[in-house]
Amino acid sequence: MSITLALIPLALLLKVALCDKDFKDYVKKDLKVNECIILPTNFTNKEILLKTLNEYGITPICRENDDIVCNIDGCALSFSKEEMNYIIEIKNISMHEDLYEHFLNIDCEYKKNVQEYTYLKTVQNLKEKQITIESEEIMEDNSIVLTINLE
Repeated sequence: MSITLALIPLALLLKVALCDKDFKDYVKKDLKVNECIILPTNFTNKEILLKTLNEYGITPICRENDDIVCNIDGCALSFSKEEMNYIIEIKNISMHEDLYEHFLNIDCEYKKNVQEYTYLKTVQNLKEKQITIESEEIMEDNSIVLTINLE
């Protein structure tokens, strides 16, 4: 007996982009350079967030309390873990239109990294349980279909 698992891209599951509506509203405003913005994010996993920031070319610094600080385009970013997700505090805002594009890119990369992590953990768990993967197919929308053998 076989079963098929589909690992679909998180971009389809998580419809809300990082700070999307809130940040777009701020972009429309005339922000002062010293103004501070605090926004919610979709980020939940510290290791995946660190990996994403590093891959994006940002050098994050970890704090003892799971906070992460970094700079992008002269803006100081501080990610603080709340109950489930991180919130982001943005200081020294200058080119906020460019900053919004950076956030969209980081959010997209984070989602890809979550999908990769989920895929690797799923494959690892299947191997540990000695469940054979019969086939693996990457679809046009980047979803991954695994067919496993339960016999």
